[in-house]
Amino acid sequence: MPALRMALRKHSWKHRLAALALGCCLALLLAEVVGINDVGNLEANHWDQDLLAHGGADDAWPTRIVRKLADYSAVVALGVNLRRHRAARTLGLVHATMLHDPISSETAQPPSDEERRKELDRHRSEFLPGYESRLRQLVNMTREFGSEPVLLTQPLLCGTGRDDVTGADLATIQAGDFDGATKWDVLELYNDVTRQVAEQESVLMIDLAGRLPKSSRYFYDWLHYTNAGAEAVAALIDDELAPWLAERYSKK
Repeated sequence: MPALRMALRKHSWKHRLAALALGCCLALLLAEVVGINDVGNLEANHWDQDLLAHGGADDAWPTRIVRKLADYSAVVALGVNLRRHRAARTLGLVHATMLHDPISSETAQPPSDEERRKELDRHRSEFLPGYESRLRQLVNMTREFGSEPVLLTQPLLCGTGRDDVTGADLATIQAGDFDGATKWDVLELYNDVTRQVAEQESVLMIDLAGRLPKSSRYFYDWLHYTNAGAEAVAALIDDELAPWLAERYSKK
């Protein structure tokens, strides 16, 4: 994992010891970026419902063995990824066919102040209570399985300011079904719930939404990371996770 490799290079021996301990037993920790896939959902999506119903163990034992081997063999991992890619292409789910337009200077029609207020109020009343409940359930389930959750807020390339590469106004770009400003304000409602739950449940929270620069150097559309973006995310996680691991586990 990139954050682990960075920790081994740049931190003190205590940080390195904690990171090595994590590498030897990754099941101790589960880092979860939450937000965008829950926006506007009254209940868990069907993937999460399957996970809750089967505990993530509904695959036949040969499949589970192959997936375990993929953690230790680059050849097996390549085969697993090629199989997944073929399945995704068959279902039409590869990124080449997904509706994620590159960042551009094209503008979206912004809602009126009244329409925007109603949209935000709709999420507050209809969707945020369920999101908070599912998030607390996720935290509790993670701990019940003997792991410690780490929550990460969701960043997007929209909201305020201009993209430093294209010069696009991030408030007026088309971001899914909304203009950039509305999309960001809606997502921040969910990020605020993540921050609140993390504080109340004593969970480490890494605020990617507040720390990752809004730049198309880091996003290849308004949502997904470039290689540089993935490295920036790993560095931000490492900055907070490695000291936390050192303090939490080096004393044990």
